[in-house]
Amino acid sequence: MLHVIAEIVLESVLQDLGVAPAESDGKAAPQSTSPIGIMVDASSDSARREQCIIFARLVVRGEVATRFLGIKELANGDAASYLKVIWELIDELKVDRNRVFWLGTDGAGPMIGQHAGLGALMRRVIPFLLSNHCIDHRLVAFCVFVSLCACCVVLSAWFCSVNSRCVCGSL
Repeated sequence: MLHVIAEIVLESVLQDLGVAPAESDGKAAPQSTSPIGIMVDASSDSARREQCIIFARLVVRGEVATRFLGIKELANGDAASYLKVIWELIDELKVDRNRVFWLGTDGAGPMIGQHAGLGALMRRVIPFLLSNHCIDHRLVAFCVFVSLCACCVVLSAWFCSVNSRCVCGSL
């Protein structure tokens, strides 16, 4: 039953991505050329295996939508491993790599490194790629920072972020 549901969901995602299956007469169906964004994050499962979760941001029927693309196991946590699993998944789904125009990641070094980060590696293939530290990850980092230092709430977390350290000196 789970496999049937997964196939139905995958079919819907492929339709939203504009990746049509081959026609019944064997001819290739027309593919979408609309741009897509990729959001990437990592986690470890209960066996402590590093995994990469990949989403697509795209416009579906005039609305911005997020679609789950997959979870892939990483060989290790470096940018090259992320790039390999992203391209593998994009190729598996038969999405043209040239449609990718944006990359959203967390703020980890392998993701945002200027020369060897994931965005930098992807720009070697897609020179116009926009890459940024996802606003959701920034919000989580801010909330953790504020929860660790109560004086920041009173004295303004903005002041702390501008000065790169807490006004009380505890962080």
